[in-house]
Formats: sequence, structure tokens, C-alpha cells
Amino acid sequence: MPTTRYQFRDLAPGVHFATASDRYAGWIGQIYTEDRDYKIKRSKRSIKGVDFAEEKLPVRSVVEYFQHYSALEIDFTFYAYLLDAEGQPTRNYAPLAEYAQWLPADAMVILKVPEAICATKRWRSDGGRRAVEVNPDYLNAEKFVERFYEPAISVLGSRIHAFSFEKGYQRKDDCPSPEENITRLQRFFGSVPADDRYHIEERTDRLKTEDYFIYLHQHGIGNVFSHWTWLPDLKTQWEQVGGFTNPSLGITRLLTPLRMGYDETYARYHPFDKLKDEFEQMYRDAAFIIKSGRQLEIPVVTVVNNRAGGNAPEITRRVAEGVF
Repeated sequence: MPTTRYQFRDLAPGVHFATASDRYAGWIGQIYTEDRDYKIKRSKRSIKGVDFAEEKLPVRSVVEYFQHYSALEIDFTFYAYLLDAEGQPTRNYAPLAEYAQWLPADAMVILKVPEAICATKRWRSDGGRRAVEVNPDYLNAEKFVERFYEPAISVLGSRIHAFSFEKGYQRKDDCPSPEENITRLQRFFGSVPADDRYHIEERTDRLKTEDYFIYLHQHGIGNVFSHWTWLPDLKTQWEQVGGFTNPSLGITRLLTPLRMGYDETYARYHPFDKLKDEFEQMYRDAAFIIKSGRQLEIPVVTVVNNRAGGNAPEITRRVAEGVF
């Protein structure tokens, strides 16, 4: 396998790698050519009062990205609908349309569903402070279809291979019962267009009951295997689920080390230009899921985040080496 050039396309039928977003200047020399004028956009990001310099390549760099990867997770759609209540484009519509101009025809896109649909509660600004409030749009089928699903398909079409529902962690006092959770999902997915591209990343482990997985299996809704702060390791998740719940596609997301939160990992691994920590079990478990998919002839996309160790291309290389 040509790991030295970070070539992760066409490794084997059904084996796909992706990254969570794609425009990191820290990948120049790995995914992006060193001597190219990318017109890098510079900004600042504050994490707990500490400023970090961010450098992003233009959207057109996705052409070069797809010379190395066969899939991409577009995650900025998590933060807003594509259309507002009046049917007008939101701030997310134009960048998604720009991606559509540059994505190759065979691109596999995993598209994050807006938090407004996935989260039971959301943060809001309250006099300069942040407060949590109940989300009135949670699993609102009409808003999902009209303000996200239909416009997303009109922009990206068949390049969308998965709609990913990231359901944030719910504390015990705020969490519905497992039975109520399934009822809400039944109501939602029974009201939206039938589609084999729905996948759920459930981050509240207490909701992952046997009946929940039976529901996913029966309706072909994908379970996203997520290496994330407060979830069990991937092999344990595999044993909980009993395999793939969507016969068309499996998805694994390598997001953060276990027991490490977003702020901590961002500060530790920024600017994401090199691997700082190795997580051998994460690599092995991700490779196991890929090999299981090959045995069952189910394609698997493994999505890699910089915050899972410091540098997504290097993490991808570690996982791929465990497969081949």
C-alpha cells in the first residue's frame, strides 16, 4: 500500500476513508502540494480564553483532496439549516453549493444533519452568557425535509451517500427513556422520505438498548460506530450492535481519544500538522470493522478527525496499514 504518498483511494472494493472536513493548511505536504498558492484564509478561534490561529484552504482544494481520499464528511451543515423559515438560503447554502462545483462526480459525501434536528437541547445566548434550552425542532420531520433534506439533494444529488444524525450526549436527568427514544425515532423516520442513506450516531450509551438496535436493523438505519469521549471502545460498540444495521453502508467515526473532551483535544493537537498520540486499540478496532465489512460485502467509510491523535492523514495511514 502506497502509504508514503497518503493515497487512500481504490485500496480495495468497499474500503473508503474520509476526513471530518478537508481544508486544513496543516495537511500541506501530505494531502496538498507544498509549492501551490492556495490563498489561505486566516482567522482566530478562542477555546476557553486561549486564541488559536486557524488556516484554511479554499473550497476548490477539495479537487486535490479527492486525489487521496474517496469520501468526505461535510460537517458545517451541522450548525444551520440550508433554508430559513421563509425558504431563503442560510449562510450554509452558498458554501455547500460551492463544494458542489468542485466535488468530482464519484465523490462520496457524508452530510451532517443540522443540530437543530438532532439535539433535544441547544445552547442560546442569554445576556452575554450561554444557557441551555429545550429544542423545539428536535426530530421535526417537516423542517428536516423542507429546510435540509430536499435542498441538500438539489445541491449535491447522488454524491450524498449518507445523512448522518449526530445525537449529542444526554445526561441522565435530561434523557428520555429508551422506549420514548425509540418512539420518537419511529415517528420521525415514518414521516420523512424513505431513504437508505440515514445513519444515527447515538452518543448516549444508555439509549443503546437491544430494542433500539432491533429497530435500526429492521428499518435499515445505520448505526455510526463512534470513537468519542464518553462512549465505549469501538469493539464494544460492535458487540453491542451485533454488526451493521444498514446493509448498504457502514460508517465509523474516529473523533477523539476516549475520556478526552473537545476543548482538551483541540488545544493539544492544534495546528493538526503531525501525529502526537498513538491509539493502537482505536486503529485495530477501526480496521476490524473495515475487514468485517469486506467479509460481508458491505462498504465501510472510516471518517477520521484530526482530534483523534493530531493529524488525520497519519491516523488514516495507521488504520489502513491494519487492514492490508
